[in-house]
Parts: sequence; structure tokens; C-alpha cells
Amino acid sequence: MLYCLVQKYVDFNIVNVGLSNLSLEDHYTFGKIIKKASDELDRKSRLYCKL
Repeated sequence: MLYCLVQKYVDFNIVNVGLSNLSLEDHYTFGKIIKKASDELDRKSRLYCKL
């Protein structure tokens, strides 16, 4: 996955977050929080999940 990101994007930051013990509802809430922060900072964000 990281290889694909590097091929498409040049200047980006990665935040590694482990959420494996959270419920589906908590995962959804976390995603909404990330979107809100991204919107407030006027930045694009992408969430990639490893199953």
C-alpha cells in the first residue's frame, strides 16, 4: 500500500493508528472525527484499512 501512495503522491504525511479492538460504531466515529479535523484544517485525507 505504501508503495502505491509514493507512486501517486509526493508530499504527504502518514499517521499509523491501531484500532483493532474497537467496535464498528467506534471505527465509524473515528472516521468522522478524522474527516472533521481534515475539513477544519482544509487538508485532504485518506483512510486506508488493513484487514
